[in-house]
Amino acid sequence: VFQDADDSNKVKARAASIASDTFTWGTVVEVDSTGTTTASCKIEALDSTHAVIVWRQQSFGVANARALSVSGTTITLGSTVDFGTGGGLQVKKLDPTHFITTHNKKVVIGLVTGITVTFGTEVTFETSGNPVTDRSLAVTDSTHAQIAYTLSGVGQIRGIETDGDTTINTISSATSLSLTITPLLLQSIDSGNALYIYTLTSDTKSYALPYTVSGTTVTIDTSDAVLFESSASTLSSQEQFDIDQFGTTAFFMIGFRDSGDIKGKLIIGSLSASAFSPWIILY
Repeated sequence: VFQDADDSNKVKARAASIASDTFTWGTVVEVDSTGTTTASCKIEALDSTHAVIVWRQQSFGVANARALSVSGTTITLGSTVDFGTGGGLQVKKLDPTHFITTHNKKVVIGLVTGITVTFGTEVTFETSGNPVTDRSLAVTDSTHAQIAYTLSGVGQIRGIETDGDTTINTISSATSLSLTITPLLLQSIDSGNALYIYTLTSDTKSYALPYTVSGTTVTIDTSDAVLFESSASTLSSQEQFDIDQFGTTAFFMIGFRDSGDIKGKLIIGSLSASAFSPWIILY
């Protein structure tokens, strides 16, 4: 999914099949043809043939969602659904028909039936009047997630529990890292472990912080943080890095653009007994 700068900034999507190292691309489809300035455009796979896209029409401040199905390289889109206002959109799969998404200071559960999206009742996760930035979600099982964000620049994290459908039962009190950070990213490892990735504002270096989860209780200790890239100004925005698992659940890759030396980098790491071990950085 992308914003086409050559066509009035319209949001578009395109599917590809991969054979060995060769991509075969299907036809581009318009997700949002309004041509308004778009921010926070995200896509999340739900199963092998379905996904959901969320994006914000910045000109109107409206948060939108749209489900799609894929057959080969052909995309079929469902109807667009407005689900809120404000920025900071993130989306994560809960199970093959449910996802959790954010906007502004709120979270909401979406249900996908075929290519039709419906939403439950949104819940406010942060009620203070202070600004919230750099939201990120991790899902540790089909009814539990965590949301991390910065509140006036200080890192926070909360646990979320759903009823297995579209109702949010509980959002825990915030646990503060007591660190000024930006940006941040969460990644679940298994049902009880996850990583909080961030750049520390004081030294502009990047760290991976393991944490554990039980229900909505998040246990996190900043003394467990591991420096994985020491270049100054390593990560300057959420759009410049990503993390994913491979092989068994304990192994993962962090890909990022180092804004210090303007290089794309890939670090391979593992998590064992809640300890993060970086292995190697590839340029």
